[in-house]
Amino acid sequence: MSRHLTIDVEAPAHLCRMEDVTYSPDEVLRHVEEALAFLERFGAKATFFILGDVARREPRIARAIAAAGHEAASHGYLHRPVHRLSLADFGEDLRRSKGVLEDILGRPVLGYRSPAWTLGLARPGHHDEVSRAGYLYSSSILPAMGFARARRGADGGREFSPCVWTCGLFSVPAGTSWMFRLMPVSRLRRHLETEGRHVLVFHTHELAGGRPASSLGPGPAFIRYAGSAGFKDRMNDLFGAFTWTVLASALDGAQS
Repeated sequence: MSRHLTIDVEAPAHLCRMEDVTYSPDEVLRHVEEALAFLERFGAKATFFILGDVARREPRIARAIAAAGHEAASHGYLHRPVHRLSLADFGEDLRRSKGVLEDILGRPVLGYRSPAWTLGLARPGHHDEVSRAGYLYSSSILPAMGFARARRGADGGREFSPCVWTCGLFSVPAGTSWMFRLMPVSRLRRHLETEGRHVLVFHTHELAGGRPASSLGPGPAFIRYAGSAGFKDRMNDLFGAFTWTVLASALDGAQS
């Protein structure tokens, strides 16, 4: 049994405003520092998927993550929907992000996560491009309603998707932060006690204060922040009850 905590490093506006986004790198750094302090309380280790543009503009983000013993991975360079990119543009985005992070850290970057799970909407060639760019694994497919046309994985089957619950004809993305912000923690905890690999996903700014929900508009603000009141308190029991490891540690057990 393995449990992996994964954290996307981006600005609050990135989810609902793909492509070019105006944001403050200092704000993202503050969110990362708060998330690192929170995880340190439990001795939990996580994989942080960092946007390349964020890392380039504020290198201290990636360095702080690595210095705290967590894994730094790629979230792409810009927060662009993968299925709308040509194969060449996608490959350039993959390699540019990997190069920026590796230049900052001086070590290989092994993992990739697509923005907003959009690799699941892309053509098969885009999936193959992930391994061609030098990544050893992906966490980019959300096999749930509206997120994927097919349950395709990265080359070699090294695709580590978040927890999904099957409810009749529907698949619910239970391991994503939006869902476990709304559902009872006790229900998710029971799920995590079962055998298998469990991957949870959240964002650094969900552990930070001063959220500018009004600037996102009512719909995006609901997606980003619904259920976030008392989020840290709700996560205390969950994080403290289990051992959390980085995704790269699952590579030895991946099917080839």
